[in-house]
Amino acid sequence: ARWALDAWRLRRARQGGTQFVLVICNSMGGGSAKAVADIEQAVGYGQAVKLSLTCRNDGSMALSGDAPIFHAAFSDHESEEVFKLLDAADPGHVLAHQLLGFGQAFVRRLETWIEGRKSFYYAHDFYALCPRVTFIDAITEFCNLAETEICARCIAIGGVHDASRLTGIDPAAHRALFERLLRGCTQVIAPSQSAAGFLSRGFPGLKVTVIPHPESGIAPAGQAARLLASASPLIRRAEDDEEILLLGALGPHKGSGKLLEIARRAKLTHPGLSFRVIGYTSLDEELLKLGNVRITGRYAAEMLPILVAEARGDLALFLHEWPETYSYTLSEALSYGFIPLVPDIGAPAERVRAMQFGVVYPYPARPADILQLIEDVRSRRLRPFVEGARPDAFHPRAEAIASTSRLLNFQAPPKPRPNARKAAQAAPAAPEP
Repeated sequence: ARWALDAWRLRRARQGGTQFVLVICNSMGGGSAKAVADIEQAVGYGQAVKLSLTCRNDGSMALSGDAPIFHAAFSDHESEEVFKLLDAADPGHVLAHQLLGFGQAFVRRLETWIEGRKSFYYAHDFYALCPRVTFIDAITEFCNLAETEICARCIAIGGVHDASRLTGIDPAAHRALFERLLRGCTQVIAPSQSAAGFLSRGFPGLKVTVIPHPESGIAPAGQAARLLASASPLIRRAEDDEEILLLGALGPHKGSGKLLEIARRAKLTHPGLSFRVIGYTSLDEELLKLGNVRITGRYAAEMLPILVAEARGDLALFLHEWPETYSYTLSEALSYGFIPLVPDIGAPAERVRAMQFGVVYPYPARPADILQLIEDVRSRRLRPFVEGARPDAFHPRAEAIASTSRLLNFQAPPKPRPNARKAAQAAPAAPEP
């Protein structure tokens, strides 16, 4: 077998007292990858050694670890071989952060394989309920967790998410597959009450624990602190400026189409207003033609402070059309001193209300209403935060770290399962090279 030596080394490490934790994700990056990094930095895995199982864009899988050092690659049809190698390590904890991209055979096998292990499913999006992930349907509208019959028609028109490999089953079977998996997990974790609410609606009776991400590298400071301490509701970065900031990658579900509508109307009704996108959109060409939109393009994380320093306004506009489960972009906007204007959908609205810093506007909203909101805030007709607003309500890092630590409890390794003890006693010799 291709992985015989890796299996032998993993068994040997386990017999020597090594405890393993399996972390499952895909290679798409984004909020899921950041959440994994933040949990590792803030909480860690105790004495356990991390095994990373990653699904690549082509559906192939890679299992790797640092103690012992190994890297095993598998095709998308070799799910059973993945679990055979995992059996050699016998991880006591399993953290499933992303299953988008994994095949049906893998998800089905994972459902039974986690029995007897401490297993945690993190809801970074709604793939468990929506084959398109975001509840944005084939006509680019928010479906609000449609019934599976409507979902099936949506998939027939617009297809599933590009990265999904669960293409051979209908939406009802898709949800049933994930419902069995989630009900078999020790804990299902969502980073917001909003996200937990959708999971509870889709899977009635499912217990979902809400723990915000233990963010690292983001803390309200500088301009944000001055805004909160000031008696004035707004401190302008530059006098006589009317530039509105948008952060991140703006696709249809993040409001690229809505931005185009707003910018077009602003040319007519608010000629002094301009928009700066720190990031990129799915409509760059159309937006740039208008003349009142600047787009920086893709950027490395270390460039963000420089790009933000070039922005001249105080307002950060959010136009997402789906109920985001958390939004790191919102955290970044606040940490650089911007006042967020967010639609009343998903976790961003929940978080802004909790801190009472920023404005939650009705969802859905017409472009004219959003432009009026911007005018009201900038003219001070609408105060965008209340006295005593607390940044720590927006970034509850200490609380999140404590909750995550208690829940995962890596300091208390799980008891060996009988089959694991048996396998450990029958240690094979090292395979012949």
